[in-house]
Amino acid sequence: LAELHPQAAAKYGSSESFREEMKKTMEENPEKKHDFTFVRLATLTRIAGSEDIAHRVFEDWFARRNSPVFFPGALEALAAMRKAGLRIGTLTDGNSDPARMEGLRDVIDFC
Repeated sequence: LAELHPQAAAKYGSSESFREEMKKTMEENPEKKHDFTFVRLATLTRIAGSEDIAHRVFEDWFARRNSPVFFPGALEALAAMRKAGLRIGTLTDGNSDPARMEGLRDVIDFC
């Protein structure tokens, strides 16, 4: 956001400020308050005044969200369990895609 819309970033760039803006979006759209992808995109569109900027910022955030740092040995443990015959699945809050995560996508059966 800072690169694409410095004024919006200065005003809403902190986690607290953006969270407050997300709450406003939820209040304006109570039927979609559970859909955090919608809430983030609608909030970004409102504060940036541009759907293009909102989508670009969201895609950057989503890529980072799907690039976790795993605890040492976690992926190896999952791979060993899978090799032993267990099916490995994931659960998310809907704002990540384990099938996109480097390393994890190779050791899960479903998400």
